[in-house]
Amino acid sequence: MPDDKTKLFFEAIAGPVLYDEVSPYRLMTKKLNDIDIDYFEGAVPLGKTVDKEIEIDIKHRILNDFVTYGNELLTNRAQTIEKVVVQNVRKLVAGYSDRSEALRDLNTSFGQMHRFVRKQLCFVPIPMYDNTELQELYAAAKRVTLLERVTGGNDKDVIKYYHALIEHCVWACRMLLRRRAGQFLMQMVDVLSREFDMRSCWATSYNDEPESKQKNDLPKELLPMVEPMAKHVHDVWMRTRMEQGWTYGKERNDNEKKHPCLVPYEELPEEEKDYDRKTSIETLRFIIGHGFRIEKDS
Repeated sequence: MPDDKTKLFFEAIAGPVLYDEVSPYRLMTKKLNDIDIDYFEGAVPLGKTVDKEIEIDIKHRILNDFVTYGNELLTNRAQTIEKVVVQNVRKLVAGYSDRSEALRDLNTSFGQMHRFVRKQLCFVPIPMYDNTELQELYAAAKRVTLLERVTGGNDKDVIKYYHALIEHCVWACRMLLRRRAGQFLMQMVDVLSREFDMRSCWATSYNDEPESKQKNDLPKELLPMVEPMAKHVHDVWMRTRMEQGWTYGKERNDNEKKHPCLVPYEELPEEEKDYDRKTSIETLRFIIGHGFRIEKDS
């Protein structure tokens, strides 16, 4: 086996989902790249105001069409992809002389998959235009001055509006696509955890126990650690961001490095606290799952 064994596992899982020519992600990306042709080609009426059929509300129709197309792809191909992923991983595991070592490497690749999903798929840069800006551009494109009416020269505002609307629609679809791809990849982690009977700390539905029991499977003596550990996770994240030049802002703005979560842990919304708590719980599970014990000094 090559030195980087976990990379082979990662590629065996991610390939059929993201990179194969007929993978849902590749096919949906192609549709994403064709949005301007499918919905806007020939719609720019040079010298006139914007086409009434191409208003901001078209974004909802595009999103609905995109989601419907994606669901159809997954419905038709999900089982096939799952079988291919399982077969790929079986071949890799069979190449090991020590099955326990193979499962350790596989579990390590699960961790890499989890980080990949969080960093590469769940994060989507903010759109160039928000709804308010689109409304302003739309109003400008509809407004025709007396001079423009005479000369037929309203091209600039019309074209700017169409380009902004296309960019916003593509951004919205890309956000949905990446998040759905991330969910599907983590679903493969669950499938493989069951297939190889692994109690992986990265799996979300390893067994058939009630969800409430799965959430509380930490030893009770460790439960008091969750909240202070979540606070520490947030503090480290906040300190790193501030060192990178980020400051507080009511709304996130990547260009200006503004973020609404750059506040003390106690001031975070509850859903943000839950995110840090989950990170803490999964970290504790990972430590315990690898045979380590956590004890408090007396």
